[in-house]
Amino acid sequence: MNLFLIGCRCSGKSSVGHALSKKLGLAFVDADRHLMTAEGKTIAELVEAKGWDYFRWREKEIMKAICTQDKQVVATGGGVILDPDNVATMRNCGRLIWLKATADTIRKRMRQDGRTDQ
Repeated sequence: MNLFLIGCRCSGKSSVGHALSKKLGLAFVDADRHLMTAEGKTIAELVEAKGWDYFRWREKEIMKAICTQDKQVVATGGGVILDPDNVATMRNCGRLIWLKATADTIRKRMRQDGRTDQ
């Protein structure tokens, strides 16, 4: 069984994922980092070079690969749930946990992270 953390960008998926994986003694996987490592580019670079359709296709492939493993806490990308196939893949190999944050909190975190890739 895997635990998939879903939610908006800057809702705390990676931070909560790290803490939860330590508490439960499970592996932690950051799906966006996994994708960036596989592609050798940031998300912004990948989208600029190959477009959003390619990025979403790669995201789907990464989710399938992640689901070949078990006993993981997975921080997903904020848009992973836009594809019903991704939701089905995650449900077939784990549970989804939706993290929420207020608009003010997300806005503050976005300003702090300085990313422009999403």
